[in-house]
Amino acid sequence: MEKKEDFTQELAEILVKHKIIERIEADSIKEMFKDSTKETFDEFLLEEGLVEEAELLRALSQYYKVHHLM
Repeated sequence: MEKKEDFTQELAEILVKHKIIERIEADSIKEMFKDSTKETFDEFLLEEGLVEEAELLRALSQYYKVHHLM
């Protein structure tokens, strides 16, 4: 699996774990992203209105193992 796919999979898992999206929804979102023109999964999620910015920041901070001040 390439790095971009790893990121997409891991971020989707974090969003499911945080109950931001459902597991079945995560699978369909990942498929939608494959057909999208967006360069990054996080950009795609925001621009499609699938997650709120604060939710995404929380998930990204867990992915990158950093703490945020929100």
